[in-house]
Amino acid sequence: MALLNREKAQRAEELARSVTFIETAAKPDFRKCFADSMYIPHRTDRFTRNKPFRFPCRGTHHSVRPASDFRYQYQTWEELLEKGLPDEESLQKCILRMNRSGQPDDVADIPGAFALLASLVPPEQLYRKAGRNPIQFTQTLEKLNAIILRYAEKRLSRDVRILSFADPAGEMELCGLDFYRKFSGLANYRLFCALEKNLGQSLVHICGKTSVSMEKAGFMTAEPIRTEEGVPYLDILRICAADRKTHFIGHGCINREYPDLPLIYSMKLYRDRNASGRKEEKGEQI
Repeated sequence: MALLNREKAQRAEELARSVTFIETAAKPDFRKCFADSMYIPHRTDRFTRNKPFRFPCRGTHHSVRPASDFRYQYQTWEELLEKGLPDEESLQKCILRMNRSGQPDDVADIPGAFALLASLVPPEQLYRKAGRNPIQFTQTLEKLNAIILRYAEKRLSRDVRILSFADPAGEMELCGLDFYRKFSGLANYRLFCALEKNLGQSLVHICGKTSVSMEKAGFMTAEPIRTEEGVPYLDILRICAADRKTHFIGHGCINREYPDLPLIYSMKLYRDRNASGRKEEKGEQI
């Protein structure tokens, strides 16, 4: 550390304080600590096989909890089926309310279809009932996707350059791999396919929790791109949007002023997989 400049020495001291010592692999939290410790870029791989299941970021929605007097519009999944979804204008207002205050004019938040649905119905209802009503559940997510897509297109037409996408209620760590591939992850994949055609000089920033889930489920791949040091994260995203080569950025947090490392991750839709995130059989097409 004597050879490091002051800034790097301080950073090294911070890292040293974050070291966790575990005496034996038999300890209950060993697997979690080991997975989190693997969140390190290696020169010998593309940083796709050794990421932890959990993205180590607080995220936009970390501290957001419904107020004690909050009441969902529908108390059960069956009630939603009986009464139907709210009209499109109401749902677009709901999306607008999800946007964080103080956003730059060229940034807009958009939710995943599952997150939007979970703002109407208690999410535990959705986790339990989706498997019993897969067709109706998928159709509902598709209707919400269409509304989210039209909302995103409207914001893009008003000079928004960065769509900040998050699907907190539908993350794989909450619902499991099978559920994610069948429902929430699949809905995200279809939305991204539709969005990609209309981005122009804009891009979608995917919340790190969602992008890790999408990659682990086989819907997207990640490619690291080196950036200049000391450039604010939003400015990096604006540069990427302007060159039209990158449509999706993930594995990062849009709430951070600067990236932890001079890297961003370009996310690409996995074209050689079918809509369920599984490998195509020979002769099949997407």
